[in-house]
Amino acid sequence: MKKIYLGCLVFLVLPALAAARQNVLNGSLSVSEDYDSNRYETEKDQVDYLQTTVTPSLSLLSSGIHDSVELTYAPEFIYDHDRDTNDIIHDVTFNFDRQLSSGWSMSLNNSFSYLDFDKVDLGTPGDIVSQFIRADNYVQDEVVRILFPELGEYDPQTDYTYVLSELEERQNVASPDEQARVNSLLAPDDPGRRRHYTNEVSLDFTWEFGPERVFSFGYSLETLKDKSAGMAEYTTHNPHFSLGYAFNQQWSFDFTYEFNWWDYDLVEDESSHDTEFRLNFNLTPHDLLYWSYNFSYTDYDDAAADDFNSQNSGIGWEHDFGSQVHLTTYLGGSYEHRDIAGDERGYEANGRLTRELQRGSCYFGIEGGFDEFSGSRGWDDLREYYTLDAGFNYELSEDISFDAQFVYERNISWTRAIEHTETTDNDYDAGMGLTYAFRHWYSVSLRYAYHVFNTDASVRDDYNDHQVFLQFSVARDILHW
Repeated sequence: MKKIYLGCLVFLVLPALAAARQNVLNGSLSVSEDYDSNRYETEKDQVDYLQTTVTPSLSLLSSGIHDSVELTYAPEFIYDHDRDTNDIIHDVTFNFDRQLSSGWSMSLNNSFSYLDFDKVDLGTPGDIVSQFIRADNYVQDEVVRILFPELGEYDPQTDYTYVLSELEERQNVASPDEQARVNSLLAPDDPGRRRHYTNEVSLDFTWEFGPERVFSFGYSLETLKDKSAGMAEYTTHNPHFSLGYAFNQQWSFDFTYEFNWWDYDLVEDESSHDTEFRLNFNLTPHDLLYWSYNFSYTDYDDAAADDFNSQNSGIGWEHDFGSQVHLTTYLGGSYEHRDIAGDERGYEANGRLTRELQRGSCYFGIEGGFDEFSGSRGWDDLREYYTLDAGFNYELSEDISFDAQFVYERNISWTRAIEHTETTDNDYDAGMGLTYAFRHWYSVSLRYAYHVFNTDASVRDDYNDHQVFLQFSVARDILHW
């Protein structure tokens, strides 16, 4: 199999390297300091955080008449001053694009990442909530994947409070094997390093057979191999295709399908089917109406796991108030059916107004929605959320740019238990940044953010924290030939 893959790679790439080409070797270096006054988001006994990151990069780009090849190596060296740890991430990417004919093109991409982290003391063994709070993103993601399979891809912004409230109970009812894997992640017996790597390769073909008529298909393969990190090894297969078709200047549609199969070494496999359809109608040169529908089905080989399917559908309107002001709106609903747990349904709406300025832009957005679940008493409230956000960016001069953002989020959630307990979170974020580019190759960025969080959840604290980010970077072409 490896010989076949290497043979295909050589067959595709070597003709590109033989023709007349332009080659550029580029190097870059960035050094950043990241400070947070409240690392663990607590009200009392706050611990600050300072991290230094050094990222050198070397990239070779070779461009021909019908193709381009790029190879990049960009390691990260991360020093945590509080924990006195040194983490290293090695990233290697390869991208090859080729125009096969007037209508056909292809791309071959490979991304390799090797992570080498220090193991750290996450607190008192057995206090799983405290350990989870102190864990890094990679450990948190793996713990959630083991104990909360129904969440799919873990999003701390929306799932963090729910995970903390259910974490101890999920660990208690988990299988002995799952409990052992979680304990090895949160309280490793051996000191030393956590090492694992991921590699993803994808091959895609695109056929443009008319104005706004595009068909594409491809296949990607992702693997995770564990060295000493306690991660579950897997191989993911992902065939996919999409079709975009314009009937005329007014009517068009887009359709996508992908299949994912996670082949795990130590745990049961899982698979999913995802389809999405969108019908577009250009009512006027300034108005676009669309209807979208998405269906997803996830199947677990483990008989105790909860298979589910979800459907999302909605209508949207996009309007241009001239050339500088743009409005987008959406109204939709969702329904999720589970084989074991109760079903869920929800509704959401959002809108965003953007204005282009002569040397920048500004925007204002609003979003809201609510979800319900099917319990013993019929349909009960599950969650309710609202978001307001605004932003502004502006070029003060040719070399200096400024930006500012504000976000307010309100989340109300209810437990599925008989008592139906309610919790409310209020989250405020405000920040601003300044970037100065000089001497063509260099830039300095400074950002500040202030965060306030209020909650009545017993598993989280009210807190506030200050964050400062400073980065210096340089990038330039080293050789041309």
